[in-house]
Amino acid sequence: MLFNILSSLSRLILKLGGWTLEGARPPVDKYIMLASPHTSLIDGFLMVLAGFGLGIRPSYLVKAAYTKGFFGQFTLWTGGIPVLSGAGANKVKEVIEIANNAEKIELLIAPAGTRAKRDGWRSGFYHIARGTNLPIYLSYLDFGKRCVGVDTRPINLADDVQKGMDTIRAFYADMQGKHPELMTPIYIKEEES
Repeated sequence: MLFNILSSLSRLILKLGGWTLEGARPPVDKYIMLASPHTSLIDGFLMVLAGFGLGIRPSYLVKAAYTKGFFGQFTLWTGGIPVLSGAGANKVKEVIEIANNAEKIELLIAPAGTRAKRDGWRSGFYHIARGTNLPIYLSYLDFGKRCVGVDTRPINLADDVQKGMDTIRAFYADMQGKHPELMTPIYIKEEES
């Protein structure tokens, strides 16, 4: 009941903000959803709203330190998964274990990893997908067209990482982040293998 209210409220907020909500919830209970472009602080908020609006209760990774107190409880309630950070932390292994033990997980990952421009995407999503055999779906936030949503065609990087990454690059090619100059090139180091 509460989630239905949150879903309706999310759609209303996006509509009032001038955003068009597109796509649908992927037809499986366990998957990874990439969030891109990611160039501003508001991106995460809009992507979570889009997820709620489409009936998705996304899980997303946050530093364990951010799950303390009142705001920490809110973060956990909205889908935050606390992970360790710092030297020696193996977030990928930790997330693989969490995902493999969950009956349902809709894991939202921003592979750019930060709102600042980098040389390429972080490849944790690739290793999590391989370690869990979860399909990857593409969610998007296009400030140029003011649309946000989720594509329902799965991508499998395990068979051919280059082909999968080419598909991802083609999908996001015409999309514009809030700060286009900060868009990180869609590339992971595993493509060199």
